[in-house]
Amino acid sequence: SSGINAEWPLRPGLLYFEEFVLNIARKPYDLSQYEATTSCIKPNKGIDKGKDSVRVVEISFSKDLNDKVKKLKVSFNFSSTDTGYWNSVFANVKYNDGTNDLAFQGKFEKVYFVAVTFSYACSTPSNITLVETGVNGSVANKAYLKISKYQMQTYSLIAGDNIQFFDKYSCNGFITRGAWMGIFTSLVLVVVLVFSIMMLLATQTPDRFETSKSKCLIIPHEH
Repeated sequence: SSGINAEWPLRPGLLYFEEFVLNIARKPYDLSQYEATTSCIKPNKGIDKGKDSVRVVEISFSKDLNDKVKKLKVSFNFSSTDTGYWNSVFANVKYNDGTNDLAFQGKFEKVYFVAVTFSYACSTPSNITLVETGVNGSVANKAYLKISKYQMQTYSLIAGDNIQFFDKYSCNGFITRGAWMGIFTSLVLVVVLVFSIMMLLATQTPDRFETSKSKCLIIPHEH
């Protein structure tokens, strides 16, 4: 989904998840089943020091999940470098438990040095541990966010009615794990085949044979 905050210069962000699960108090919530809107929000003062290097893309859920999870917002922090690359930094969760407003934050450093003209896509799961902010670490509550088969882009997008992802940089690389396993197995088989052929070629046949008129061949051997 995508969205734009009208109170801030138009800086759209795109997020896509096929698996988007939030675990709070050992209870999982499949967030992909809830309606939500996505917008780029202005970071806190002093974070980007006046530069357009920090982006925060926030997902706001229109309906409460239940009486204990209200006004849920999930956001992702991104940063860019002067050399034209962007990275993911944090994941944040905010909601009201019926009494208090709670905030959680965890490191999300999966996206690393992707060119700003590319989106980032990953099919493998990313598990993010979020710790309640403003609470002593020994007693702080934790939440867990799991995303899988997702795609992200926050830079170089132009606001409009038809915003699309740019070419993607995949976390799987050009050769998948299964392909590497196949290549390694094939190399082992080729080595075994070459070694077997060399042994066959090195086999020597006898140059003398017994006949009815010749003496018996005697092959000396040590006792």
